[in-house]
Amino acid sequence: ARYAIPYLKEKWGEAKLNNIMKWVKIAVGAAEMIYTESGMGPQKKAYVIEYLNKKGFTVDFDTLDNIIENAVLELNADK
Repeated sequence: ARYAIPYLKEKWGEAKLNNIMKWVKIAVGAAEMIYTESGMGPQKKAYVIEYLNKKGFTVDFDTLDNIIENAVLELNADK
């Protein structure tokens, strides 16, 4: 994730990346609140991906996975 974010900022532009990051953070936060038991990482990630698909984001899985991991790292760092 550390290398993906600067690359995506260059590839997509800062505004588009910030918009996607905003929605990913919202979805990650919601998933953390919905799935509170230990070991539910796959369910949380599936929730985030489904949420973003409903919002109309079409990002390849590897890129989306990196963005989600970055959002989770930031959320955990804030705790």
